[in-house]
Amino acid sequence: MEPWHTWVIQVVAIATLGMPFAQAQTGRYVANGRLKGTITDQTGAAVPGAEVAVKSGAKIYSATTTKHGTYEMEVPASRYDFTVKKEGFCYKRAPLRVTPSASLTINAALPACAIAYVTDIEGSGVPLEGEKPTPNPAIREYDELVPAYKEESIPVSCEVANGLEMLITYGSIERESDFATYKSAVVTYDRWTIYSKRVQFDKRTMHLHAEGDVVLEDGASSSESYDIRLALDRNCDLVRAD
Repeated sequence: MEPWHTWVIQVVAIATLGMPFAQAQTGRYVANGRLKGTITDQTGAAVPGAEVAVKSGAKIYSATTTKHGTYEMEVPASRYDFTVKKEGFCYKRAPLRVTPSASLTINAALPACAIAYVTDIEGSGVPLEGEKPTPNPAIREYDELVPAYKEESIPVSCEVANGLEMLITYGSIERESDFATYKSAVVTYDRWTIYSKRVQFDKRTMHLHAEGDVVLEDGASSSESYDIRLALDRNCDLVRAD
């Protein structure tokens, strides 16, 4: 189905006589883009019943995955935060841009949450004026679901876009100044997702080098390689830098 369009036209009939028709009206063209994809766990099994939501300002659009883990929705062109919610899973990715009439495939492999034991001390034991001293602060102990991987968010800006970020989730990291090596990494940025055993990223040049069973998804297709080098161009798009 082709994306539907909405035209909002205000025609000014007075004080515009003699002006060309194009100048005698104010129009705003709104076109939708389409998001679709498959939500799986890290073994590749479909995750049905997951809530996939995109948010731009106060506007939220959502869909629930089918028994095959698939979803599809139409949304106005904008920049969106993309989330997937399902009990037992902790997932986060970087924001993405949806352009008019675009059709983007955004898949997600959900990592299972880790269980963290939390000790929460309520109160400091120091009384407020007029109150009796609290002999012992209240202590709550409970389990909490937390992401199993560490993550790092890297702000990105360019001539045509601001407010983007690159999100890297990883198992371990080796850092040296602005240069970092992430192991067991997943990189999400705009419409791209990169899975790799090892990712090197230089914040100064915004160059990324992934190696070791690399899977690259670009919103339209998926490719596999052992070694790939990418950089950000002036439009904030990822391009090959081999």
